[in-house]
Amino acid sequence: MLVRDYSIDDGRYINNAWLQEMPDPITKLTWDNAALISRATPKTLGVETGDLIKITVNDVVPATPLPAKGKPAPSPLLQRRGTGNSVLISPGHADNSITIPLGYGRASLNSVGEPQRFQRLFAAHRK
Repeated sequence: MLVRDYSIDDGRYINNAWLQEMPDPITKLTWDNAALISRATPKTLGVETGDLIKITVNDVVPATPLPAKGKPAPSPLLQRRGTGNSVLISPGHADNSITIPLGYGRASLNSVGEPQRFQRLFAAHRK
């Protein structure tokens, strides 16, 4: 599950040092995020707090342009995107699910932030 971060929202406030210093009310993390999992899920995945995991998804992107009338449609493209994160076991979290706060995958920052280790490659695109 992708959720907005408590302090920096979806990344729009990442350059605010005061918000970066504010601990997350659940994890108490500052200046970073983690993949939150339940106490039972690490046994299934074979991980523990602090381990790095990679989560990938396959997207089917429609081919463009649209086919001409009477011609076969071009085959869609398969696009693989993913993210890497450190694991944090969170008591009370739902089993067999992973929660990742958005907003820390910025490649270009101003004076406060710095590029993060783990890029959010499947974050929602803002216009």
